[in-house]
Amino acid sequence: MTIPLLMLWSFSAWSSGPSLQYNPVWLAPEASEILLSLYGSCIQLGIAAAAGVGGIALRNSSVLSVSWIGAASVVIAAIIAAALFSLNSKVTKNEKAV
Repeated sequence: MTIPLLMLWSFSAWSSGPSLQYNPVWLAPEASEILLSLYGSCIQLGIAAAAGVGGIALRNSSVLSVSWIGAASVVIAAIIAAALFSLNSKVTKNEKAV
């Protein structure tokens, strides 16, 4: 049971990269090298920040708090994503109306 779950986790964790890289390249193909390097830097910064927050949480409380902090960060990210998608759909509708 563990191997299929790890395969599912690995697929879901790493399958979003190509689609996330495609969008900025599609928007500005002349600056694709810069955009992809910024994308890579942001991914690395996010990994480092998550490790730092996890280390602080472990030092100041328990292992259980790390999972709650992770869950809270996922909820915050989902709210931000929903707000951005909503904003993007409003902008797209306004552009179509003009």
